[in-house]
Amino acid sequence: MISLNDIQVSVAELNLPWAGPWQVRCEINGVAPTSGAATLNWDGWTLSGHIDPTRAATFAGATDLWLVGGLGWRTVLAPKYYQRDNLGGVKASTVARDVATTVGLGITVEASADRPLGVYWPRFLESAASVLTRALAAPWWVLPSGETVARTREAPALGAGVEVLDFDMACGDVELYGPRPDAVPINSVLPASFRLPAARRVVHLKAVASGRGQRIIAATEAV
Repeated sequence: MISLNDIQVSVAELNLPWAGPWQVRCEINGVAPTSGAATLNWDGWTLSGHIDPTRAATFAGATDLWLVGGLGWRTVLAPKYYQRDNLGGVKASTVARDVATTVGLGITVEASADRPLGVYWPRFLESAASVLTRALAAPWWVLPSGETVARTREAPALGAGVEVLDFDMACGDVELYGPRPDAVPINSVLPASFRLPAARRVVHLKAVASGRGQRIIAATEAV
């Protein structure tokens, strides 16, 4: 069962990218919040984010909305120039933390994602997400908890019970069976099997769940 703030969700569509915010589209047969913080429970897996008020509406007793992890990163910021201080040049972590404060979020920048940006570094008229992507030396993404991290991605193991159902050689998509989407972490490796001719790395995950069951699709690349 999937629920949003304890309200049952009839259809949930998860989009979990390599970098940036995650999002879940929810169809609810009833009235539900169309803005504010919310928590999605996907059969025991919890995702905490905010409902995008620009993509949420209730009509004829049903609600359609998008829950986004790190919604504030979509905020468009005014141009700004960063310049070195007494400690040296501009660092990516300094820019990232300044942007996070501006949009009301937090970010943990680990050493693998930090780098010097020079004596001066320009921020253009662009989204906060764009600033992070330009400045940081490693991917940044939003955890299911809603926290944002920037670091070299670890290589987690697949969860128990994950099986390959089909492989599209043309685009690299792999259809999977798994108890929940979190059983297929980003950057995990799908081992070769009789349906998968060679091992593949998961770089993007999509999942759809409804009363008819669950479908998990992983975009992959060669290992």
